[in-house]
Amino acid sequence: SAIYELPEELADETVKIDEDAMSQIAINLVDNAIKFSHGASPWEVHIGFRKMQSDSTVVFFVRDFGPGVPKGEQRKIFELFYRSGEELTRRTTGTGIGLALVRELAQQMDATVDYRSREPGAEFQVRFSVTGQLLP
Repeated sequence: SAIYELPEELADETVKIDEDAMSQIAINLVDNAIKFSHGASPWEVHIGFRKMQSDSTVVFFVRDFGPGVPKGEQRKIFELFYRSGEELTRRTTGTGIGLALVRELAQQMDATVDYRSREPGAEFQVRFSVTGQLLP
């Protein structure tokens, strides 16, 4: 199941995005969350936005409750063609370009991508600078 989060505090905030790039980012992150958390308890994917008070950025996030990324592999996951796990025993399919593409698309929008370990699970964050507020 999916749970979507959009706090009221973001109703008047604006960020500059490319719609096609943002769609591709969301598709890749949600697809990964579903693939890598299959069988997790709970089998949920949380998708949403939050405002970071520490630096006034807006974060798009996708969080799952699966096993997460092993600590030794966390720095490599955004590399082109990198795939986590042992090739012969891997249960998930993929080419290893999804997270590299997410990083590249985010950079084109002056955003950054980050991984956060959660207990349990993983959370990927795309951080956007706030460009201003909507006019009434």
